Amino acid sequence: MSHHLDSPIARQDIRLDITDLYVFRGTTGTVFAINVCHSIFGKLPVPGYHPEGMYEFKIDLDGDAIEDITFLVTFDAADAEGNQRFMLRRIDGTDASDPNSPGVAIIDGFTNRGATTADGLRFWAGKAADPFWIDPDVLHAVG
Repeated sequence: MSHHLDSPIARQDIRLDITDLYVFRGTTGTVFAINVCHSIFGKLPVPGYHPEGMYEFKIDLDGDAIEDITFLVTFDAADAEGNQRFMLRRIDGTDASDPNSPGVAIIDGFTNRGATTADGLRFWAGKAADPFWIDPDVLHAVG
């Protein structure tokens, strides 16, 4: 899935603009990835993740169009070096659709450094290259 500048809030703060979502089979499990904070207009005005944002992967296991599992990632404000503490939580069952459910913390760490749990769950968040390219003049012409 790909969509850029899809809401008024995303236009105001690109840290809240989820531009791409990927889910694929990795070598040892399922990989979930999102792109946020794009540089489509050049230099990033505010890099990183919004400290009030909630970045979610919602998973429907039974085809009823209601999430059964939500993976929720939140970030603290950036420190002096630009790193942010993250927390990944898992929310199951009927709580998965409740935006106020705290869920269960499963991994935490800092951006730009990998984190791994004892059972092999790996998490990484930070700036990475994105091969996407479009001519800005064409983008503005098509709206």
